[in-house]
Amino acid sequence: MASVSSVEIIPLPLGLFSVPGREIAKFPGVVVCAYLVRAPGTTLLFDTGIVGDEEAVARYRPRWFPLDEQLAAHGVSLGEVDVVVNCHLHADHAGGNHLFPRTPIVVQEAEVAAADDAGYTVREAVAEFPGATFVRVSGRYAVAEQLLVVPTRGHSPGHQSLLVDGTPDGTVLLAGQAFDSASELASAVLARQLGAGVHDSTAPDWVDELMDLDIDVALFAHDLAQWRPPAASFVGSRVRDAWPA
Repeated sequence: MASVSSVEIIPLPLGLFSVPGREIAKFPGVVVCAYLVRAPGTTLLFDTGIVGDEEAVARYRPRWFPLDEQLAAHGVSLGEVDVVVNCHLHADHAGGNHLFPRTPIVVQEAEVAAADDAGYTVREAVAEFPGATFVRVSGRYAVAEQLLVVPTRGHSPGHQSLLVDGTPDGTVLLAGQAFDSASELASAVLARQLGAGVHDSTAPDWVDELMDLDIDVALFAHDLAQWRPPAASFVGSRVRDAWPA
């Protein structure tokens, strides 16, 4: 995508939730983060935060900031969001969809189909609220000139990420939960280099496609750290295992 003018990406940390079994002090909870994107002529929100039914709240003990207050801190009201992109329809990513009646919500067709299953999400908040307006897409979809949805399947049937061109940091991938953390993506990129094109279960097949897009930064829904390409080049072509020849 050709850069037209600068695009601003603002992280919106929306809360934390606990995962049963992770009772370790260094892991206080799983981060939930959305992103506000200001592009020429378009104000976009990537993910809408967390919601839970009674059972989920008791199990995961979420704590969150109201989305409207987080947006207001950056001078944006709910009604000023032109388009929403959900990476997928789980309730910790699309739980605030009901705050956007009649606002276009871009989601993969496969994800809409998956969300029909009971227990997949909190449907009354995510998908069945009055005024719900889904833009169902299959594959890549240009939301605006500098904003491109790209499928990153794996975590869910219709998981998608958003490629944002023209930021001060270059080309940014809003990766959602394609990876849980920056270190997971770093491992996948290294596996791609070591695999030399051979399939490796630690590197999903779409990693090759994404890396060919020359991403400068990746941001995540469950990690406030950033991924950037390694500063050093991979020198040489030989890849060896750990055993002596």
